[in-house]
Amino acid sequence: MANKDSLRITHLKQPAIIRSDSKYKINPSKENNGCMIDLLCRSGRLREAENMIKSMPYKRDDVVWSTLLRASREQGDVECGITAAEEIL
Repeated sequence: MANKDSLRITHLKQPAIIRSDSKYKINPSKENNGCMIDLLCRSGRLREAENMIKSMPYKRDDVVWSTLLRASREQGDVECGITAAEEIL
């Protein structure tokens, strides 16, 4: 069962948080994307996190894949874990 903190973040609207905002000329950094991936993973939204990793405009490093791997282990998602492990190796 998810803890209270992860229940709160399940209502995040991912695209609104990480999109480029042309009005204010703010572009999300690699770190912003990494934080969002971590939040998605912690809330059990592994497929969304994986899709976000694959669509990042930055070089995908081991940090984001290991975040997904950790969450896959915690959530018991073997298929997602295998994908993350293959990307790390």
